[in-house]
Amino acid sequence: MSARETRPTTTYSVAPADREPLHERLHGLGAVDEQPGPYEAWRTKLSDGASQARAILYQSGKLVVSGHAPAFDTASAMIDAVG
Repeated sequence: MSARETRPTTTYSVAPADREPLHERLHGLGAVDEQPGPYEAWRTKLSDGASQARAILYQSGKLVVSGHAPAFDTASAMIDAVG
């Protein structure tokens, strides 16, 4: 089992053309959608062993990623590759 390590919340700016492809890539990593809140375009949760990471894309294009490694590191690496 992977060790779970806290990671600092990270914010990205996502261009409109990259928003849906990014969502689809997170699904490709095994992320599952959660009910979006007000002003959110989408919200997903990625699990890896005991760790979880949540990615929330706001309608403004701001993407906020929070959680624990290794799930957080997996999501962040994929987001960095897209951006």
